[in-house]
Amino acid sequence: MKKILICTTFREFNENENAKMQNMFLDSLKSQTYKNFELIVTIFNEKNVENELIKSKLPFKTYTNQTSEYRFSLSEVFLNGLKSANENDIIIWTTSDIIYDKDFLQNIQKKVKKETCAISYPLTIYNDFNCYMNKSGKIFYDGIDVLMFNADIFFKNKEAMDDLNKYKFINWGMFEFFLIGLGKIYFKKNLIIAPNSIKKIENNRQINNESDHYLNASNQNNKEVFLLFTNKHNLDNNFYEWLLNFKMASFNPILKIKNYLKLQNNKNKFLRKIKKIIPKVIKNLIRNILYNK
Repeated sequence: MKKILICTTFREFNENENAKMQNMFLDSLKSQTYKNFELIVTIFNEKNVENELIKSKLPFKTYTNQTSEYRFSLSEVFLNGLKSANENDIIIWTTSDIIYDKDFLQNIQKKVKKETCAISYPLTIYNDFNCYMNKSGKIFYDGIDVLMFNADIFFKNKEAMDDLNKYKFINWGMFEFFLIGLGKIYFKKNLIIAPNSIKKIENNRQINNESDHYLNASNQNNKEVFLLFTNKHNLDNNFYEWLLNFKMASFNPILKIKNYLKLQNNKNKFLRKIKKIIPKVIKNLIRNILYNK
C-alpha cells in the first residue's frame, strides 16, 4: 500500500471558529477509509498545534521554523513533506480549512500513479463556520486547495528540486499555481483532476489580524516570484486559464457548464471587438488605395 504524506500548516488553536474548523479538518482525516497516511506539519510560531495533533491521535511529524521574518512559507511546508518521503510515497499539499469526504484518500491512492500530478478543489465553499453549520454554502469556482504528486519525480529530477528551493513563497498567495507550473513542466501530460469530494470553510482572517493590505501585499510579492519562475521556463503565466482548463476536465456538469459559458462570453467579447475594428481597417485600406492612385 502506498503511503500518503499530507503536508500542511495550521493557524493557532485558540478555541475560536478557525480552531473549530481546523479540528473538523483533523476529524475528516480520522474518518478516512484509507489509513496508511501521515500528517507532515510545519509550525511557524503558532501556539497549541502540537497539543491538538497529539489529542487527534493521528500519525504526524512536525518541523518547526521560528523565524520572525514572515508568518509562514508554503514552500517550506512542501519541502518538509519531501524530506519525510520515500520514492513511492504520495505527497499531498493542502490547506487546513477543508473537510475531506471519507473515501478521499482511498480514491487518491488509486489515481496518483508514477510521475503524476493531481489537482483537487472544493465543490462547495462556506463563507464562515456559521454558514457551514447552517449548510448555506455555494459552488466554489476559483480556487485550488489540494495538489498531489508522486514523490518519485522530485527525487529523480534535480531541476524540479532546484525550482522548489529557488522560488520561495512566503505568507499568502500564488503557491498553488507554482505547483501547477511544476506539474506542467515536469509531469507533461500526466496532469489529472482528482476526485473532488471536499468542502471548504473560509478562515475568519480578522481573528488572525490578516488585513486586506497584508493579503494584497503578500499576493503581489509572491506573484513576482511566480513570474520569475514562468519566465525562466517560457511558460504561459496566465494561471487563471490553467485553472480553467484543469477544471474543464472535471466530471462535475455544473462546473463544465459554467466554464463553457465563461469561455463563450470571452469569445463573444473578442468578436465584438473585432467587429468594431474591421470597419476601421477597411476604411483605412480604401483610403490608402485611393491615395496611392
